[in-house]
Amino acid sequence: MNEYAEYFALIRENDFEGAKAYLAVNPAAANARDNTGVPAALRAMQTGDDDFCRWIIEQSLSKLNETDPDGATALHYAAAKGSPELLRYLVERVGWDPLRGDCKGRTPYGIAHAARNAAGEAYFAEAVGAAWDDLYANPVLPGFRPDPSIVRVGEDYYMVNSSFTWFPAIPISHSRDLVHWEPVGHVLTDPENAMLQGLEGGHGYWAPDISYYNGRFYVTATLRRNDDHPRPRAQIVTSAPAPEGPWDPPAVIEENGIDPSLFTDSDGKRYMVLNRGARLLPLTPDARAATGPARLLWYGDIKRASEGPHILQKDGWYYIILAEGGTGMTHQISVGRARTLDGPYESCPYDPILHQYDPNGTLQKSGHGDLVETQNGQWYAVYLCARPQDGFSPLGRETALDPVEWTADGWPIINRRKGPSALQRRPNLPRFVPHAASLDPADARSLWVSPRLPADAAWDGCTLSLRGDVRDLDDKATKAGIYTRQTALQCSFSARLDTALRPGWQAGITGYYDEKSYCKFGLRGTENGTLAELTVRSPEGKTVVRSAPAACGTLRMEADGLTRRFYLDDTMFAELPRAEFLADEGRGCQKRFTGSMMGLYAVGRGFYRKIRRIVNGKLYA
Repeated sequence: MNEYAEYFALIRENDFEGAKAYLAVNPAAANARDNTGVPAALRAMQTGDDDFCRWIIEQSLSKLNETDPDGATALHYAAAKGSPELLRYLVERVGWDPLRGDCKGRTPYGIAHAARNAAGEAYFAEAVGAAWDDLYANPVLPGFRPDPSIVRVGEDYYMVNSSFTWFPAIPISHSRDLVHWEPVGHVLTDPENAMLQGLEGGHGYWAPDISYYNGRFYVTATLRRNDDHPRPRAQIVTSAPAPEGPWDPPAVIEENGIDPSLFTDSDGKRYMVLNRGARLLPLTPDARAATGPARLLWYGDIKRASEGPHILQKDGWYYIILAEGGTGMTHQISVGRARTLDGPYESCPYDPILHQYDPNGTLQKSGHGDLVETQNGQWYAVYLCARPQDGFSPLGRETALDPVEWTADGWPIINRRKGPSALQRRPNLPRFVPHAASLDPADARSLWVSPRLPADAAWDGCTLSLRGDVRDLDDKATKAGIYTRQTALQCSFSARLDTALRPGWQAGITGYYDEKSYCKFGLRGTENGTLAELTVRSPEGKTVVRSAPAACGTLRMEADGLTRRFYLDDTMFAELPRAEFLADEGRGCQKRFTGSMMGLYAVGRGFYRKIRRIVNGKLYA
């Protein structure tokens, strides 16, 4: 029983005079929490009563910096019912932000909109300078999309992200408004040129950079080989006349380091910039070979895990944009500048220009970014982020977008140094309607990828056929699975299996991180009939969670944060309450840099697994 249950009951019953009288005798109740962990002051704000809320703030001992367990503030709790006057008071006098997101992505503005508090929403529109339809939510590219790099050519924006061991490698996205993105293809589509065979999960292509020079698009990236390779880190460079290709076979530059980008100086000389810190490597005019040794320009502001360097020129300065602090909760973006390319570089007095200081904010691990100027003269940053759930990030690292302002003394600042935004004003660009991803594995816009090698799959408009492989999903050489990124924390993935299974054959749906971390839910043929099975593969080994007789039917996997539930023909089959092995931080083994995928598998020799009605091939939030 809560010691102050009577006080919470008085608030709940809108007995405000009784609540005041109770606090006069029990002043400590002002900072009590109810049985769900919500502070009493926030429950008071939830009533929406102007006079009582102001009295709580100004006359009681309530601590207004307290949040609920999800990081929601007093403004979050007032937003559903609060009058414009109360909301204005909380924003302008107390100082809460209508766009501040809690760890579930909820903002006061969004709560007012969802609750149809029209007057409150109108005030928030005034406060932030944008109506609801003129806002966007981060991340703009949800799901496993780390290490973004961006370039503008005319009115078109192109972005690349790390793909690690996934094939095709290095996805390219296109937008015209920076908010809505469509796939246009991949840089490496030939398995031989991709050089992914045999690589451990988490290796492969890291931190690509895209640029445009003399009518051609250039992409460079780190090829991270296995640790037992004599040169585990090398850089690749390729170019194409258009983002859709065709891309030249990649040149491999055997320079140690990671996270390369290309920079062309005003004199036409070309360079690669890569870590540690920001090192400058001179290149040939076609950028396919080095012409000398790399030299260090700047090691960063905090000088810890300095990586992801980009150089840009503006107003007579050379700026280095650098990720620092490691890829976890201490990730950040720092800036240095110099009057000449060789420096010396000075650190920005506002560093870090991006970092998440709020442990309950929607977006965490924010860093590794790139800057772009719009055709209207506005500046924006794309950067990686994560949305942890109870300490684990099942979606991996995603791509977010925030505005950049230049200070009077010439430094870039991302989102006014407020950290990554959950909700933000749209760029001043015409709205863009992207093409949807394709269900056809042969389409350049396909949503399907597979580890290291292309899966043998075909789409006929309503059925996906996937050829089985005798090697299971934990074999680095298997072609038994085909996958798509999980893009929402609450979503489902389902498929119907229409192929009878012979003994030894198995097929179904899977939640997959890498060859050492996945779960698969499907049917397995035996001499005594067909079994439905849920199997978990984690670094500790492989476990059959449940096995039961079954027939062909619809398989469904539902994700809710870390929880996975599995259904056979709408009947609950099993649940994994904490699928931590599908998250970045889960079960330390190998390199955990990707994100959870959802897909289909077929294990066995000599058969095609046919799946009908893939629920439009989408993940539903």
